[in-house]
Amino acid sequence: MINKEKANLLFQEIKKHELFIHHCFKIFEILEGDLLKYVKLELENQLSADSAREALQRCAPINILKKINDKLSKIYSLSVERKCTNSTDQELVDYYQKQGIDTIFAQCNFNYNSFKNSGVDLYYNESKRKIKFRVPPSHLFVVFGNDPFDPMEVTELAKVMSDGSIYFIDKENFVKLDKNGEVIQTGENIYQVIPFEYISKSKNLLMPIQSSDDYSMTVLLPVLLSDLNFSAKYLSHPIVYGVDVNAENLKRSPNVFWKFATEIDGKTPQIGSITPEADLNGIMQNIKEQLAMWLESKNIKASAVSGEDTSASGLALMIRNVDTSEDRKQQAVSFAEFERRFWQKLAVIHNYHASFGQLENNLKFSDEIENINIIYPQQIPIEDTDAILDRIIKKKKEGFLTQKQALKELNPTKSDTEIEVLIEEIKEENKIELPKVENGGTTEGGN
Repeated sequence: MINKEKANLLFQEIKKHELFIHHCFKIFEILEGDLLKYVKLELENQLSADSAREALQRCAPINILKKINDKLSKIYSLSVERKCTNSTDQELVDYYQKQGIDTIFAQCNFNYNSFKNSGVDLYYNESKRKIKFRVPPSHLFVVFGNDPFDPMEVTELAKVMSDGSIYFIDKENFVKLDKNGEVIQTGENIYQVIPFEYISKSKNLLMPIQSSDDYSMTVLLPVLLSDLNFSAKYLSHPIVYGVDVNAENLKRSPNVFWKFATEIDGKTPQIGSITPEADLNGIMQNIKEQLAMWLESKNIKASAVSGEDTSASGLALMIRNVDTSEDRKQQAVSFAEFERRFWQKLAVIHNYHASFGQLENNLKFSDEIENINIIYPQQIPIEDTDAILDRIIKKKKEGFLTQKQALKELNPTKSDTEIEVLIEEIKEENKIELPKVENGGTTEGGN
């Protein structure tokens, strides 16, 4: 049970997770659109003050982490099917689905891939007579597990409030401390369950270790692209030099002019230029290879673009066409278990308020809700449409695909019956002959 003494101990325990909390806050800011702040810090650490300022003018703050996490977090992008053995349970599950529970789970899924953990708050909204939900970012909560038999069981929760105070809760009661650790409120937990469901990406740690490689690569990519832009600037403007030339009134911008003088009398003045050389394609290929290796280390296939394509568009295409289906299959297994725990907890909180007639829907969940079956849609690789068409056309041309197989590959979510209907529609459309046009008019009824 949480009392004043235990709350103060947990308050001190939070310090053990300060690195993780700080890391989550950096990731949170990057995902919210403030990547440039961290790229600037990195450039200032690597370059002189003048060079850093100049590099920032051509900085490329491309937020790859958000793009990758969007692609990874797709297990709720299509309708999730939930089946209950009890008809009342099914009616209530359908009710909460209509209330937008899949949107909550989708946000939870995004946080899971961004921070390596995630959680959902459950709370009663008296004015709307509903159980509502929120998904806090991971720098605003810490979970504790003090169960000697199951270290992955959440026994206490600490939530950081907007005023800096910290709210501790377990199954029996809660204690609220101000930012200095002084008790300002205590109370009973009326639900006898923690109104928060939690999922960790780690199989061994309740609070996972920070994923520093994600942060490093997210910042490194725009730094490398900024280096490329920085190099291109000077490759675009060669150094012009003169020997024994009066250059007092020469305009030096945007190019650089170096003035030399000979020591031999009678030398003829000379002007020339020096063009720096750098393998821009090689630099782009290096960036692409590092990105591909990082993605592969995250169980994301990054083989959509040929190694010969070193262009910026090739890099963009690789990011767009990464295959996250294998990783999402594994996520579906973890989230199915997370959801089962969530529905059991929701049943307790919902039934408590329903027993007092406080809800819009006062039906009650049964104990059989623990048998809910969650079925996620098939995880299909998300590819660029042009890339899919190019592949299908090549296979069809070489005789490796029938028309039905080609249409099935182009429309993977359609059933065989729907494909057959589509084939017939195409055949019917191809039978239509348009009237020929001659001299600005048709052959039918024209003069």
